[in-house]
Amino acid sequence: MKRAMVSLAVILSFSISLFLSAADESAAMRDNATKLFNQGNFKDAYDLYSKLALGEEKVPGQVGEELYRAINCLINLNRQNEIDEFREKAISENSQNWKLLQKAAQSFMQGDHSGFMISGKFERGQHRGSGKYMNSQERDRIRGLQLYVRAMPIVKEDASGNEKCRFYENFARAILQGRGYNDSWQMQFLSDLSQLPDYEEGYYGYRGETKGAPVDENGNPVFYKVPASFADAKCDGERWRWLLEEAIKLAPESKNGIILQYADFLRNQFDVHTMAYYGRFYSPEDDGGGKVEGEEDKDESGPFAVHTLSENETIAKLATGIKRFKLPDEFNYIKIYKKILADNDGYSSSAIDQLVQIFTNRRQYEKAADYLKESIKRFKDQNNYKKNQLEQIVGNWGQFVGSMPLVAGKSAELEFRFRNAKDVSFEAFKIKVPELVNDVKEYLKSNPKELDWNLIN
Repeated sequence: MKRAMVSLAVILSFSISLFLSAADESAAMRDNATKLFNQGNFKDAYDLYSKLALGEEKVPGQVGEELYRAINCLINLNRQNEIDEFREKAISENSQNWKLLQKAAQSFMQGDHSGFMISGKFERGQHRGSGKYMNSQERDRIRGLQLYVRAMPIVKEDASGNEKCRFYENFARAILQGRGYNDSWQMQFLSDLSQLPDYEEGYYGYRGETKGAPVDENGNPVFYKVPASFADAKCDGERWRWLLEEAIKLAPESKNGIILQYADFLRNQFDVHTMAYYGRFYSPEDDGGGKVEGEEDKDESGPFAVHTLSENETIAKLATGIKRFKLPDEFNYIKIYKKILADNDGYSSSAIDQLVQIFTNRRQYEKAADYLKESIKRFKDQNNYKKNQLEQIVGNWGQFVGSMPLVAGKSAELEFRFRNAKDVSFEAFKIKVPELVNDVKEYLKSNPKELDWNLIN
């Protein structure tokens, strides 16, 4: 019995030694690859990283990073056309490693989506010679989501609480990929994860001005509820909500950081700034897609009415036009920001910044000033940026507004915009135009090495 126990101990010791030796070998390979990568020797670094990603990595938690580094090497070597085959092989070799699956998914989301169709095969990246330009934006998004779904049951069994939380957060961000403000209407549909979509011709880039947040058959804004499970979600918006809620359950201490993302999405959908068009508010006379829905009086809805809004309502540009409507508590981004602020944790600063901007956009300057004062007091603004913001609201400010050339013989008119003032005084000076022009000519004739634009002005 004693001899058997000794033999077993020897075997265990030998096995542990072999494991440590293999781990040490992969660690040495990784260190060497990192050194080569930092030196810019991407070819040799790729040779090592690819071996680690394809099976020689003995530390499962590292293999995802090795895949990421290997892909980075191929990009630096301008060998993007090798990425897809290598990445799929690494996925196949590590199909039960959720960290690699997550990294692979992120590489699909964040990588170059452009390429060429050559002899019926898509080659990622630039190409010299003939070929049809294609993009893989939506295909890469779906492939990334497939990998997240494949990793979910493994994460449930193998990951720690915080790891699960970060996984669900990253998955939620992936759902939003290509579903930013301009394309947010696509969140009301359920992406088909059973098959990859075809490559698309041309560029996948700026899609033009947003058409507004989606509406239901009654013309009301679409809000996404939390489904019972990921599988029960009826649209991508519900999938996204479920993932955020799961992340909060797994790491309650991260709640405010997660709901801040949710509030930001709601604000981008439904805040008054959605009426803005190239930096200015629509006016009722300016159609441009911004007609007021069901409202004739500009004082009740539209940009002229933002100062009348209560905190449980908004005026936003929807797919059917500009509309004033109430925000249910679950979707009231102002209420969510105020809750984050009340908790006074690391996300309070971001929440209060959003509240300042919201009430400034609503032309409710007293509320914006109150939040600025609280921000200055609470967070000890060091660079005076917030103090300058506050001064612009509570201080006496004025500016001249550009005007059209005036007709000779008529009284001069000058437009002046002011804030927090009861009166203003002006002093006019006659300009000696001939002398002014001669001064400019003489200055230019002196041929200065660098023009002083103050003098030119």
